[in-house]
Amino acid sequence: MSMAIPDWAMRQAGPSDRLNVKKAAEKNRLVYNWYQVPDLRKWAKRQGWPTPWLSFASKFLETMLENDQNFTLVLDQTDLVFQIPVQEYSIDDGTLAEFDQMYKAREFLDLVDELRDIRRAVEVGVKVHIDGQTLKSWGGFYSWAHGRYYLLEDDTGSGWIGDDSKQPIYSPRI
Repeated sequence: MSMAIPDWAMRQAGPSDRLNVKKAAEKNRLVYNWYQVPDLRKWAKRQGWPTPWLSFASKFLETMLENDQNFTLVLDQTDLVFQIPVQEYSIDDGTLAEFDQMYKAREFLDLVDELRDIRRAVEVGVKVHIDGQTLKSWGGFYSWAHGRYYLLEDDTGSGWIGDDSKQPIYSPRI
């Protein structure tokens, strides 16, 4: 299971996003409300789509993503909502000042939670602009975070920004 991607790093997919949704699904970065939409099997059957008892969800997604017509049909006729990572996100100076204040006040638990959100966004491919830099990789994120908030490395009580082992497992928020 994956960890929660922050809301600010996601956007709702529209009719022109079929290829983006397909790419997100292939990389396990697609968030959708599958379990909140009743009767998808019946709906798919009415469309003439395959409805196997085993692996229905994966077959449904495969059929939906085959072409723009199928994808648009799902968006128009069902209550499925798909969220995909944004390409870029800028963290403003005000938010960065809040992070710095948390660090100065040694509110490390809160700061580490915020930094983990940035890390998770970078890990799913969001280019995060912060502090005059563009974070594009885990290594870039770590260099920036460790350089700015170096005391976090020594604080064992707040957890490490790269460790999600004690974090709640992701559950869809849609």
